[in-house]
Amino acid sequence: MKKETSELTPFELAKDLIESDVRHGRTIREIMAGQHGMGGPDYHASVGGWIFKKGDKVASESIPSSKIVIETAQGKKVDVIFSLTKIYNIVKNELTQQSLI
Repeated sequence: MKKETSELTPFELAKDLIESDVRHGRTIREIMAGQHGMGGPDYHASVGGWIFKKGDKVASESIPSSKIVIETAQGKKVDVIFSLTKIYNIVKNELTQQSLI
């Protein structure tokens, strides 16, 4: 049974963010160009974006679209950054093993 998005770890959120893109055959370059994200009250993930340091009202650091930014996970501010390429390869390998792509 799949976890609720609000229960996912930062690593799981990063994978979840791009899983449907990988499943549909999109390349890393196409995902980077899309710069999409997802969020809710307990989580926020995006391809590229900005990190806000605690107390700042304006973004503190720009993150390139070659990275996946997990700003919030499980209701906590985490500011974790993953390589899009590494997460893409992990997801692609998992889907290939499950014969889903």
